[in-house]
Amino acid sequence: MPAPVITMSPESHIHLPEELRQRYDWKPGQSLMVVCRETGVFICPPVPVEEAHGIAFGANTDFDPDVAQFL
Repeated sequence: MPAPVITMSPESHIHLPEELRQRYDWKPGQSLMVVCRETGVFICPPVPVEEAHGIAFGANTDFDPDVAQFL
């Protein structure tokens, strides 16, 4: 399946296609986290710290305050 292409509105809004919302079971009003990388951004639900414990042993733990609120 080709990657869906979305367009940003003049108000800087994006619309996630229904196929993605259904595939990932994302609901209206749900919080989603934007993870910034050099190559682009990734959108995903926030992961509770308890579920992520130990997966990044030795990683840099200096968090962006805007992202830290979701951790």
